[in-house]
Amino acid sequence: MGGTVQLGSDTPAAKIETTVEWGTSATLTASANTNYKFVGWYTNAACTVEADSTVLNNCLYSDNVVETAVIKKDLTLYAKFIDVTPRKVTANAVFGGSIVDTAGTVQAGDAKAGATSTTEVINGEDTTLYANVKDSKYKFMGWYSDKACTIAVGENEQLAVTNVRADCEYYALFKLQSFSITAVVDGSAGTVKFTAPEEVGPSTTNVTVSVDYDGSATFVAEPSEGYDFDGWYNSSDTLVSNKATYVHENITSDFTLYARFKLKEFDVKASAVLDGAVSATGGTVQVGDTTAA
Repeated sequence: MGGTVQLGSDTPAAKIETTVEWGTSATLTASANTNYKFVGWYTNAACTVEADSTVLNNCLYSDNVVETAVIKKDLTLYAKFIDVTPRKVTANAVFGGSIVDTAGTVQAGDAKAGATSTTEVINGEDTTLYANVKDSKYKFMGWYSDKACTIAVGENEQLAVTNVRADCEYYALFKLQSFSITAVVDGSAGTVKFTAPEEVGPSTTNVTVSVDYDGSATFVAEPSEGYDFDGWYNSSDTLVSNKATYVHENITSDFTLYARFKLKEFDVKASAVLDGAVSATGGTVQVGDTTAA
């Protein structure tokens, strides 16, 4: 119950009914209970029609003590109260499953920012929560209503919390930035795969892995039969490594490496032999365009 009403010097109550003589007036008093506020006097139960000068004598509908106009017929007035209980709205910064300010901070309304921030609003009012990423190593993932961050409530860094009717908490999830690292077969003479940070592949075309900020990725190239590995090249056609297994460290952006393969090369030799010795006396041999003994 938000409050009581009182007729004259009668005992305050939630509802009062009395009989007055024709042509007289009455004094009404509205008293709010703790954590409630008196709003005004109304002539309908829904409290949408304010009492005016036709029923009030030289006073405002919002005055808690009013005198009625001269009463010449039945009159019913309603005192409206609203709940003004303070409600706590708390924001929490989550990183790695814990509430910490490692990756970012949160701010509830005008309260101080930190790993946790709490503001108070009057029952039914609104507030805004803010998530602030610490630096470029991290990214904001969204707002959630549970600490495990499984129930999403907002994807923007600002979260509007409206019509607050009870204490509540929200969680801003932060993670390390992650990057897409791709290995591509340049041609069709082998396969590529990753063995770290996770096993992906092998593939005859391309594979992609996600790597956290400042992490590493292990590229592995495997040539097909009859081919050798030539090298890992970047998008500028610059050789990065000639090792088939290559570890790229301290990753801070997306990038792609291309694995190139080349046909194996063999030495072909031919010799003319006479009486157990190499000699051109009996004839010569030829390999390609080259003639020799």
